[in-house]
Parts: sequence; C-alpha cells; structure tokens
Amino acid sequence: MLFLAREFPSARIRGVDPSADMVQAAGARVGLDPEGRVAFKQAGNRRLPFPDQLFDLVVIFAGRPAAKEIARVLRPEGHLVLVGAAPAGLLASARERLWRRRLPRTAI
Repeated sequence: MLFLAREFPSARIRGVDPSADMVQAAGARVGLDPEGRVAFKQAGNRRLPFPDQLFDLVVIFAGRPAAKEIARVLRPEGHLVLVGAAPAGLLASARERLWRRRLPRTAI
C-alpha cells in the first residue's frame, strides 16, 4: 500500500485485512502520517467498512475478490486491479462475477 501512496501523492489510501495483527503491523510501517493519507482497518472482503462509491481505484493484492462489495465501493468510472498469484479458475470466476455486475473492465 505504501507504494500506492508514493505513486499517487495526492490520494488517500485505505487498506483492509481480516487480521488485527496485520492491520497493526501495516499501521506501524506507515509511521507518522499527519495528513491521514494512509490508514488500515480490520475487515474482510465480504463487508468493506466504506460508503458506497467512495473509491476511484480498488487494488486487491491477495484473497478472493467479493464482487458485490467491489461494485458497491467503486465509483462508476473507477478501476479494479487484481494482483497476486491465484489459480486461473479463481480469476476467471472473479472476472465473470464482476462482468455480471456490469463493472467496466479494461483487462482482467
């Protein structure tokens, strides 16, 4: 997540992880962030703790994407990036679910 903060210096970066330990470790890596640009919350991918249509970009590093939640928090012209090693069937399944929800996609 920190590389996103470096690449997009005016963006606010939000991360979630189901593990409280991982959230604490990520927060420790951020260090002092007086502007509150980077923050982490404990949550799973089935219920994201964010309002509807909040994000221009959603990046999933690992895990199973929850298409319904991605569709809910992503703005209409937003982008989705899936990163990580996953079985081809999982990505094909995610692509199909996202297509059914009519999320625009450039490449998955």
